[in-house]
Parts: sequence; structure tokens; C-alpha cells
Amino acid sequence: MNLDFQFFLTSIMLGFGLAMDAFSVSVANGLNEPKMKLPKMCGVAGIFAFFQFLMPMAGWLCVTLIASIFSVFEMFIPWIALGLLSFIGIKMIVDCVKGSE
Repeated sequence: MNLDFQFFLTSIMLGFGLAMDAFSVSVANGLNEPKMKLPKMCGVAGIFAFFQFLMPMAGWLCVTLIASIFSVFEMFIPWIALGLLSFIGIKMIVDCVKGSE
């Protein structure tokens, strides 16, 4: 792993995004239950912090372990992503035009 500028910038941006996510959930919890007791606040914050830590670590672990298996498809990955995202985008547009929920 290269510890270059891009790595640190990406890490800072990921941390900022997770912090914004945690802030929005905290605000929503506070608005939903304004008289929440301190033990429940700490429990909610602890569980949320645990999963905010766990999910990026699980993603990193899966990528590092599984990347070697799919190295054969490495040159096709951008095209596969393009196809999947195009399909999702076109489906969203079609559903919007149809008026389905």
C-alpha cells in the first residue's frame, strides 16, 4: 500500500463523509426523541460508531481478499460498471416517465 497524497486525501474524504452521515443520524434521533436518556444516547452512539468502523473495514478486507480472484476481469471492470450503472439509470428514468413509485 502506497502512503501517498492520494491515500491521505481519500481517507480524509471518507472520514468527512462518515462524519456527515453520523451527524445527520444524530440530528434525526434527537428530533425523533428529544428527551432521550443518557444511557440510551451512549448506546445508540456506540452501536452507530461500531458499524461506521466495521463497514469500511469489511469492504477493505473483501476487496483485498477477492481482488486476486477477479484479476482476470480487471480490464473489463470499468465496462461492467458502466453497463450496470447505465441499466440502473435507464430504469430510473423509465420508472419516472411511467409514474410508478
